[in-house]
Amino acid sequence: MPVHASRFVPAPAHTWALVACLLCATAGHAAAEPPAPASPPASNPSQPGLRPAPPVPASSGLSSQERAAADCRAALTSHPLRITLSPGESSGAYALHLEFFAPVPVRVAWQAMTDYDAMASYMPDMQRSVVQAVDGDTLRVLQQGSSGVGPLRVSVRTLLDVTLHGHVASWVTVSGDLDTSGQARAEARDGGSVVRYTALLRPRMWLPPLLGPWFLRRQIQRQMTALREHMCVLLGQAAQTARAAPASPTRDVPAPTR
Repeated sequence: MPVHASRFVPAPAHTWALVACLLCATAGHAAAEPPAPASPPASNPSQPGLRPAPPVPASSGLSSQERAAADCRAALTSHPLRITLSPGESSGAYALHLEFFAPVPVRVAWQAMTDYDAMASYMPDMQRSVVQAVDGDTLRVLQQGSSGVGPLRVSVRTLLDVTLHGHVASWVTVSGDLDTSGQARAEARDGGSVVRYTALLRPRMWLPPLLGPWFLRRQIQRQMTALREHMCVLLGQAAQTARAAPASPTRDVPAPTR
């Protein structure tokens, strides 16, 4: 089936994070530090104690692209990631629920989630991500990379079928190191977008009971942080493009004659 290079494809970035981290947990079991204590649930950004970073002053000397991206990054500090990873209904499975707010339009959020050409350049541990085939709204996506702890690194590979409906992407594993199915969506909200991921994960390798889930959560957080950062980069690029666009020509309207 032909691949349409001009079409944005939903990036199951969290799926790669899960595969990479599962290998990370296995390879690094002997040398890793003990699991960190569980973090308290993220509070509502509107609650006291969370102070948003101030916007970059207009007189900072930054370009419109740099200023838009910097303001976006500053706003992210007020909107923490919310990640829940719990045991699934079946043995050895995990249920993932992830949500975050990004101060970007939904089209920019979706572009970041579906930017396969740039994904390997900004996503930790990812070396390759490519759409192998397109069949209507279903895409066959191959992702490869390397993950581990210190000198212990393992190459990983996963093949996914991803289906698009509006700003919703559903996926299922065809082959690879992790059986997973789930859904990602982006929704417009006042001042930006809300992104949600839900997934059921079943690793195809043994995981240490405590260390494995800790590494898994850590890797998901690293890669979702990179995804939000990429959203800010794209927002800055959009601001620069809008500023550089020529103004629409105006025509003089002759005064009515009497």
